[in-house]
Amino acid sequence: MVFESFSSGHYSVTRKMTWIHFLGFLSITQLFGFANCIPKCDFSSEVLFCSGKLITEMPATIPSNTTRLTFLNTNISIIRAGVLQNYSASLTMLAFNDNNIHKIEIGALDDLTNLTQLEITGEEELICLTTTEKNRYGNFFETF
Repeated sequence: MVFESFSSGHYSVTRKMTWIHFLGFLSITQLFGFANCIPKCDFSSEVLFCSGKLITEMPATIPSNTTRLTFLNTNISIIRAGVLQNYSASLTMLAFNDNNIHKIEIGALDDLTNLTQLEITGEEELICLTTTEKNRYGNFFETF
């Protein structure tokens, strides 16, 4: 480390100042919303939560015991048909909140056989309902 050549007293003060600067930087990033740029997916107790503007695609796989999956404030723009086929059969809730989704391909949600809750909010670019088809459960479902 660069500071090791200094006396232990100076090293301690310099190290503390470095941490103070770092914590100040973190506070500023939170204040101005830069934290949303850091992509992350956190998994806890069967819930997967993904957020960050650097996330542009849905993960290819998720933990097999995931029951609830939320995407918040990402740059996912298209939910493609087939992208969810590897997702857990135990997935019961899927949420997209404040992403940049503008298209959900026909059949994109077909593989989610146990899905009981779908939440799509804050997707200002999502447009163009083109068809209504009857899904396998006998309910009418809007597709894009």
